[in-house]
Amino acid sequence: MPGRKIPKKQLISDLQRVADQLKKTPTVAEYQKHGNHSRHTLVSRFESYNDAIRTAGLEPNQQVADPSDSGLNISKNQLIDDLRRVADVVEGTPTQHQYKKHGDHAANTLVREFGSYNNAIRVAGYDLNRHTAASKSELLSDLQRVQSKLGKTPTSHQYDQHGEHSLGRLTNIFGTYNNALKSADIDVNSRIDIPAEELLTNLAEVTDNLGETPTRDQYNEHGDYHADTLGKRFGSFGTALKEIGYEPNRKQPVSDTELILDIQKVAKVLGGPPTYDQYGTHGEFSTSTLVYHFGSYNEGIRAAGYVPVREVNIENKHLLTDIKEVQKKVGETPTVMQYNEYGTYHADTLYKRFGSYSSALKAAGYEPNQYRDIPSSDLLSDIRKHSDERERAPTSPRYDEKGKYAAKTIIQRYGTWSDAVKAAGCEPPSYHYYSDKQLLRELQRLANGNKAPTPREVEVSGKYSYTCYMDRFGRWWQACVRANLRPHVRVPLKEREYSAFVETAVQYDDPITKIIGLLSAFTGLTTPLLGEFSTEWLDRLYSDRHDTLIVVPSEHIATTEDWVLQIPKRWHPPSSDEAHELPLEGLLKWHDKSKITDIDTIGKGGVTGYIQKIAKKSGIDRQRNCFDSNLRPSLAAHLIRQGAEVWEAAMQVGFEYTNWGRLGETGIEDYLLWVYQMDGTVHHDYEPKGVHLDPPMTHE
Repeated sequence: MPGRKIPKKQLISDLQRVADQLKKTPTVAEYQKHGNHSRHTLVSRFESYNDAIRTAGLEPNQQVADPSDSGLNISKNQLIDDLRRVADVVEGTPTQHQYKKHGDHAANTLVREFGSYNNAIRVAGYDLNRHTAASKSELLSDLQRVQSKLGKTPTSHQYDQHGEHSLGRLTNIFGTYNNALKSADIDVNSRIDIPAEELLTNLAEVTDNLGETPTRDQYNEHGDYHADTLGKRFGSFGTALKEIGYEPNRKQPVSDTELILDIQKVAKVLGGPPTYDQYGTHGEFSTSTLVYHFGSYNEGIRAAGYVPVREVNIENKHLLTDIKEVQKKVGETPTVMQYNEYGTYHADTLYKRFGSYSSALKAAGYEPNQYRDIPSSDLLSDIRKHSDERERAPTSPRYDEKGKYAAKTIIQRYGTWSDAVKAAGCEPPSYHYYSDKQLLRELQRLANGNKAPTPREVEVSGKYSYTCYMDRFGRWWQACVRANLRPHVRVPLKEREYSAFVETAVQYDDPITKIIGLLSAFTGLTTPLLGEFSTEWLDRLYSDRHDTLIVVPSEHIATTEDWVLQIPKRWHPPSSDEAHELPLEGLLKWHDKSKITDIDTIGKGGVTGYIQKIAKKSGIDRQRNCFDSNLRPSLAAHLIRQGAEVWEAAMQVGFEYTNWGRLGETGIEDYLLWVYQMDGTVHHDYEPKGVHLDPPMTHE
């Protein structure tokens, strides 16, 4: 049964019906409320919402709803008149959220025309709302009011329609919408083990009602469940569609207009322009897609008519007080997950401010949790505890929602979620019958040459879900490399590029540039750590008998132990049979004695600039800001190629001492796999296991 499309004539007729009903051209929000179809359907058939409006013989509303249309300039008087109309509706000074619900224009249009929303309020002759942010109790009372009005637990979409406050305010305060529901003593909308037949029946009903194959967004809007639920049950949303006889919608190249409309959609949900992380969570597309189309994330935000959000400088004392409040609630040193659930802020804010979550805990007077000390029996017991009545284990995301520990903690212990499930004696999640080779072949099908697809591309266009890969291979990165594809992040430089970087750093005239370049190439110090680097971290610098060491104090890193690594005196370029002397130790002695420039005053941004300068001079112009994050993987691969002991390489690169390792994102074993798969070199301590597609090939 092929996917059917709603005739354009039917869409136009519906637009005209809504216009007649409202006695005016409907805005996007008004059509979403009164129309029989979704904005996504109109945009997919007419390129933009305003194109559909024009085809229907109507005049587009002159607002920022459709940035693809130029030359539409609404006057300030019209905006003020509309603001006063909304004030009459709400019987008082309208909040920005109220204006978004009742106004004919985008609230950000007011911001752009008057400099701020409050300025528009003043020009309209109203007093400002002094309570700009609702308290927790007010938010919870409003949730309960909406529940009472609807007679059931409101979905997030329903709350955004009927609530007095923004959904963004709820999620900012409580971490997630479900946390807010729990705090309001409202049952969360979640059912476990919904019968597959029930899911497919609902999907078929939505498809019939729309008259076309639904996108994920359309299903989320019209379905009883969430597209993620179908993805977890059937491997992907596309597979669920195939189960009912429809071919999934394959995404065409996305347009600037689609991206801008999606930014505006997210902004409406959050009550303001999204930050980079917020768009990554709530947006339909990836942040990298925005960067690709607009040059930078902030330029994308500006193209949508918004002013980019600047991070608020929350005082450290408030962050530390919040940690203590969370500790009181949970009765123990809070984990990252617990802090994100109960804290006022987000753990990412703590990372940025203190360098690591552990450092933030120490500053608050608590000892960080050491998950390496958790007995394996406790981890496995908790998996069994959250398995269903058929002893089928939860997927890793489901476990993260319900389990006592983080799924990544278990994956770090056992390698993959599937291996942990086996060790617990449970049945794997329902998609276990897909073979490793099937999964990896699908990645190759979706790849662009040898460049791996993104998780988003897999979710949209793949046969299997991102969760399926994570549970099977432990890390997305590992799955990509096993498929002989280049991941998008943490990819080592080619050997000749790494060598060129080192030689350029050695030959650089400026000693500070030389120090930063060589430290970044031969130690795993991250750019924030290089920005804090001090000669006080050096040990045995003037010893004639021992190698010089760098001892990074634990308060600067993600563990309770100091990180000890060596200053190399020589290195072995891949193009030479002989080792070359390195001047790094001598430069550090000069720096220690001269004190001409303190590296720790340069900061992270300055360090990145030095590294980029060396990269450009060495002919490595990758046109990406994350070049410095490629140096740690390059060092790992270099040490493995040189035959260094695994423990020595791990200590020198130090993944486990930084967020990369703490978050379970990477480890030295990843680069043992990389060197084997991409170079065809087997390290003496590495035993290749599992599926590796295609003969190992070089990236030279």
